Amino acid sequence: MKGVELFSRRFIRASALVGGIAVSGAFGQAPPPQPPQPRINAGETVNVEVKIVPFYAVDGQGRPVTDLKPEEIELRVGGAPVAIESFDRYLIAPKAKATGARASAPAAAIPSRSVFLLFDTAFSSAGGFNTDQRLAARMLEGWPAGDRLTLIVHGTRAGLEKRLGPVLADAEGKKKMLAAIEELKPEIRRLNLQEDTTADFGPNGERAARGMRGDTNLPEEQIHAAWDGLKGGERGEYGGVARNFASSLGAFAAQLRRVAGPKLLLVFSQGMNDTLYFSGDDGLKVGTTEATLVDTRRMPPLVNEFRAPLKALAESGALPLFVNTDRYAEGGPDPGAVLVDMAKTSGGLYFEGRDPADLGTRLAGATAAYYEAGFRPSGAMAAASMAKVEIAVRRPGVRVWAPASLRMRELYRELSAEEKRQLAIDLVAGGSEAQGAHTAVQLKLHDLGGQITSLAASGAPRLKFEVAWPAESANRKLDLYNVLLTPPGQGKKGQVLACDQIEGVAGAGRGPLETTLEGEGPRIWGILAVDPETEQAWVRRLALKAPGKPGRSHS
Repeated sequence: MKGVELFSRRFIRASALVGGIAVSGAFGQAPPPQPPQPRINAGETVNVEVKIVPFYAVDGQGRPVTDLKPEEIELRVGGAPVAIESFDRYLIAPKAKATGARASAPAAAIPSRSVFLLFDTAFSSAGGFNTDQRLAARMLEGWPAGDRLTLIVHGTRAGLEKRLGPVLADAEGKKKMLAAIEELKPEIRRLNLQEDTTADFGPNGERAARGMRGDTNLPEEQIHAAWDGLKGGERGEYGGVARNFASSLGAFAAQLRRVAGPKLLLVFSQGMNDTLYFSGDDGLKVGTTEATLVDTRRMPPLVNEFRAPLKALAESGALPLFVNTDRYAEGGPDPGAVLVDMAKTSGGLYFEGRDPADLGTRLAGATAAYYEAGFRPSGAMAAASMAKVEIAVRRPGVRVWAPASLRMRELYRELSAEEKRQLAIDLVAGGSEAQGAHTAVQLKLHDLGGQITSLAASGAPRLKFEVAWPAESANRKLDLYNVLLTPPGQGKKGQVLACDQIEGVAGAGRGPLETTLEGEGPRIWGILAVDPETEQAWVRRLALKAPGKPGRSHS
């Protein structure tokens, strides 16, 4: 805010107090009583909302099972059975052939799902990527119109980026999505791993080993060193792109967690080098004449980079499907094994094939019979942040797939900076009841003590709040928020005038907090301090009135 120094760390010595702020008055010569503050319901809040476990059901032939009943489902959360409080079933694809004589059982209307189509152009092959595009086009033809579609692309330059969406899966939305998918180009041979010195890797039939063959006069070690340098550079770039992909998946999973309603993620990829993924490369050339040499290609297994992001996907509430349309030579590298591992770790499914028609049918069957089982957490389960989820079906031949774990409650420390800022604004604007407006975080709120004074200053009135920090926060690092806003009223929306935030402020670095009342009319000044580890929070909300220009009267 113009002219305002918020979260001031220096002590400001005023020559004289020119007055306090009254709820409906202007500045005066004598400090009036402290302004009343909107109350905060202090103490710990307990979130007892019903938690939803989404899952899909198929029979042994991959056909959707649409008529499961609650008594046929055993739901275990955190290893313990829980009572199913709500149970809803949906038929996502009405034309899909359902299983058994009970297929005529009615299902609820199709829910609107958030569907993310992720195309991996970096780790791609020409044939596989082309089949991916044909498969996606075929699937979109019959996609339910109520879904929302988003196109995500992973490339070597931009990493993971959104290209389109969300768009409704109606005629116009499908047209846009198809056009965007058709424009995608695979980055063939952009990340090549040249394992053979005679491999053709350049234009016009140039050879990687040209000028470096055994009949040259170059020492053998020099040839090996040059070749190792080339391969080391290639593997370094390959590993860098893979690590960036893993990091981007983790950030994407955090975003998915905050998307409401059912979510589906389809990953179209040809996988990556299985040796580098599972084993890495220690650079030792055991069993060769170079056994005593260590080259520049040392790389730990890439799977180590993907474990946490894939687990975050499993916890996001989205149900992932990894689709591989490539074929591999017998006895050669098996990038498909990497996708199998990714699907298993993220609680998803793996589909492989070359026929778009067959793959489309199998994918439609796996995602047609959609269910939501609700339960109410209690005891230690309600206090946990995450819990393992298991679903058993008491009907022979039926299998289900669901998220491997469920987020029981949102953690403050896992929110983004913008989400934390929004949480602070919600609390200042609406009090404790408003803290769930944009996130599921439930802070343990307490009143923040302190004294408000006004400072001598030219122009707009300047206020200072001397905080009486609670003793238990002395050795803690707190996130501090200083918010000034105009409350909604008389048909007008509220407006955030200032919102400053500093994370990790230790006790010695906490000084008075200040703000400036510019303009005129009602204001709410709010101060929030949060302990990220314990989620204890202290709040002070002050109802004020900006005096406007000097000499003007106020009602």
